[in-house]
Amino acid sequence: MKFSAVKSRLFTTALCLLATAAPLSALLMVLFDSATAPVWLILLALGALASLAISGMFYTLHLKHRRTEQQLNLYREAVAATPYALSIFDHNDQFIDCNEAYRKIHQAAFEQYADDLTYEQLMRATAKQFTATDNIEQWVNRRLTLHRAGSGEHKDEYCPDGRWLRVSKHRTNSGATVSYGIDISDLKHRELQLSDSEKRYTALTQVAPVGIWQIANSGSTLFHNNALIGILDCSDETQLLDNSALKTLQIYQNDKLLSHKESQARLLRGKHPLYVEATVDKHPEKTLYIARSKNIESVDGEQSYMMVILDVSQRKQAERDIRYLAEHDPLTGLSNRNMLNLKLHYLLQEKKDFAIVLLDLDHFKDVNDSLGHQIGDRLIKESAERIKKTLRTNDFASRLGGDEFAIVLPNVTDLASAHAIIKRIYSGFKEPVIIENNIIPISASAGIALYPEHGNSEQELIQHADIALYHQKNLGRGSFTLFETALANDIQARKEIEQDLRRALHNQQELSVNYQPQFNIQTSELTGVEALVRWKNQRTDQWVSPADFIPIAEQSGLIYLLDKWVLTTAATQIHKWHHMGFGHIVLASNLSTVHFRGDTLTTMINDVIKTTSINPASLELEITEGLFLEEQSHATDQLDLLRSQGIRVAVDDFGTGYSNLGYLNNLPVDSLKIDRSFIDNFDKNNYYRSIVNFIIELGNNLGLDIIAEGIETQNQLDALVDLKCSHGQGYFLARPQPAEVIEKLLIDTVSPMEPPAFAEDPIASHSQHSS
Repeated sequence: MKFSAVKSRLFTTALCLLATAAPLSALLMVLFDSATAPVWLILLALGALASLAISGMFYTLHLKHRRTEQQLNLYREAVAATPYALSIFDHNDQFIDCNEAYRKIHQAAFEQYADDLTYEQLMRATAKQFTATDNIEQWVNRRLTLHRAGSGEHKDEYCPDGRWLRVSKHRTNSGATVSYGIDISDLKHRELQLSDSEKRYTALTQVAPVGIWQIANSGSTLFHNNALIGILDCSDETQLLDNSALKTLQIYQNDKLLSHKESQARLLRGKHPLYVEATVDKHPEKTLYIARSKNIESVDGEQSYMMVILDVSQRKQAERDIRYLAEHDPLTGLSNRNMLNLKLHYLLQEKKDFAIVLLDLDHFKDVNDSLGHQIGDRLIKESAERIKKTLRTNDFASRLGGDEFAIVLPNVTDLASAHAIIKRIYSGFKEPVIIENNIIPISASAGIALYPEHGNSEQELIQHADIALYHQKNLGRGSFTLFETALANDIQARKEIEQDLRRALHNQQELSVNYQPQFNIQTSELTGVEALVRWKNQRTDQWVSPADFIPIAEQSGLIYLLDKWVLTTAATQIHKWHHMGFGHIVLASNLSTVHFRGDTLTTMINDVIKTTSINPASLELEITEGLFLEEQSHATDQLDLLRSQGIRVAVDDFGTGYSNLGYLNNLPVDSLKIDRSFIDNFDKNNYYRSIVNFIIELGNNLGLDIIAEGIETQNQLDALVDLKCSHGQGYFLARPQPAEVIEKLLIDTVSPMEPPAFAEDPIASHSQHSS
C-alpha cells in the first residue's frame, strides 16, 4: 500500500512537472516530503527529472534556432530587395555569396563559372561592360587593387552604356571582402548638370556687364564678379571684402539722396525685393540701378542678399537729353511751346499778374530766302541771345518756331510796366547782325496780352497776344500792340470769312467768274478777257470784295483751290468761245504768288489744260511784280517751264514794286500791265506821264505787249494811243460782266471802243482780282 501510494504520488508529480515545466527545486520538495521514500524511487525520479531537463534544453535551443533562421531570412530578403549590388568573397578572393542585383550586373561571369569563381575571373568576364577593349587590363588591375585593399573608400565607375556605378570594398576581421555597388547614374547626371550650370553661371557672371554681389547681413561680401569692381570704382577687391565699398553707396528715395547710413540700412534689410537708383561717392555723376533680392538663407542658416548693379549713367544722360529736347528749342536753347504752356499754367495756378509777349522778327523771310537757311538759322540764334541778355532774372523766353518768340513777364500789371521791358528788348536789336560779311539789320514786331485782364487760360492769352501781333504787323513793323477786344472781333470776322469761303468752294454755288474785256487800243479790237472771281456769301447774302477774301485765302491755303476753280471755270468758257468762232480771244487770269512757294503750280496748270482742252497759247497768267523779289530763282524756273508750253506770262501792277526796271531783260514774261495808279494821274501830271511813257518805251524795246489798267476817261485813252500803248482795259472801255453778257457782245460785234450799256459789276473794288 505504502509503495503504491508513493508511486502514485511520484507519477502524479512527474505529470504535473511535465505539464507545467515547474522548476526542479519544486519537484525535490515534493519527493522529499516523506522520509520513508525508497532510494530506487528517488533515483527513478531523478532520472526522469534529468530526462525532462535535457528535453527542455533541446526545446529551448530549437526555439532559438528558429528565431535565428527567421532573422536570417529577413536579412536575406532585405539584401535581395536592396538596389545595392552586394557580394562576399573569402580571404582567397573566392566567391561566397551575392544578392540578385550583384548577380544581374555580372550575369556573364556567373553564366560562365556558375558560383565557383574568383573575384579576378569575375572582373575579366564582365570587363567589357565597364571599360573599352583596349583598356581592360588596366581596369582589372585597378579593381583588384581596390578589392584587396578593402579600405571602405568608394570609387565611381563610368560604364560604356552610360551608367555610373559607385563601388566600395570592406575587409572583415576574417579576411573576407564585403563589397557593395549602386547605380548612381541619376545622381551623377544631376551632379554633372549642376556642375555645368555652375560653370555657365560663373561664365555669365564674369562676362556680364552688370555687377553681381552677394552680401551677408553683416555686410561682408560672400561673392562678387569682376564687373562690380569697375562699376563701384574700387581700387581692388579688398574694398569689397572689407565692406568699405558698400559704405560709398547712396540711394535715391523720391529723387532725394539718403545718407550713407540710411542707404546701407535699406540695402541690408527687407523681406521683399528692392529696386532703387543710387550713386557712388567717387563719381557722383554716375547713376547706378540696384536690384536687390529678398533675404536668402543658406543651408547652414546664414542670411544674405543678392544684388545686381547696373551702371545706367548713359541711359540717364540720354533721358536727360531727350527731356531737354522735349522741353527746349534745339536751335536756340530756349524753352519750347510745351515749356511755355507749363510756365503759363504755373503762373495761372499762382494767380499772379503777368504779361505774355509774342514777338516776330521783321522781314525774316526775305533774309532766309535771299541769303539761305543757314544764315537764317544763325540770325535766329543771335536774336535769341540778344533777347536773353535783355530779360530780367525771372522773365521767361521761348521759341515757338520760325522767327516767332514768346516772352513771359511776371509781375507786369499794365502796358506801362510791359513797355519798359519791351523797350529794353528792342534795344538789343539796334545793332545789325553781321554774318559772313552780310550786314543784316533786324527789328521785331510784338503783341502783348495781360493776365487776368485779357484771359484766364494759356490758350486764350496766347491767342490774344497773337491777335495783337497780327494787328501790329498790319500797322507797321518795329513796334508792339496791346490786345484789345476790338482786335479779337476783327480776327473773328476773318475766321468767319475763311469758314464761309471753305463752304463756298465745297458747294461751288456761291462763286462766279466775271470777265473784263481787253482791247488793242490801236485797232479797237477785242483781243481777250481777264477772269475775275466774284463771291456772294450765302450766309450773309452779301457780295464779298476780293480785297477781303483773297488775302484770307492765301493765308489759309484755300487759294490753291480757289485759283484752280477760277482757272478751270474760265478756261472752259474760253474753249466754248473758241468753238463759236472767237479763236483769237486770250484768257488772262490772276495767279497768287503763293503757288510759287511749292512745286505744284505746273501740275495744276497742266491739269486745267487737260480738263478743259484749252489751247495753252490762249492762256495768259498774271503775276505781281513782287514775286520776282520774293521767289525770283524758283519762280523763274517755273515760268520758263510754263512758257515752253506756249503759255503767256504778264506782270500785273507793273511799276509799283521793284525800283530797278532793268531786271525785266532777264525775266520770262510776255507783257506788262501798267498799274492804275499811274493811269489815274498821267494825263494831268507830267511826272506820271513820263513814267508811263518810260514803261511803254521799255516794253516796246523789249518786244513786250503793254496793257494799261484802269482806263476811265476818253482823255486817258487818247493819251495812251498817242504814247503807242498797244492794249488797255478799264471801266471806260468795258466793265467786268458775266459770261453770257460777254458772249452777246462777241456775237453782236459791238464796237469795243464805244462802251456798251452793261449792268453794274457787283464788285467795284479795285483789287488784284478785279479791274
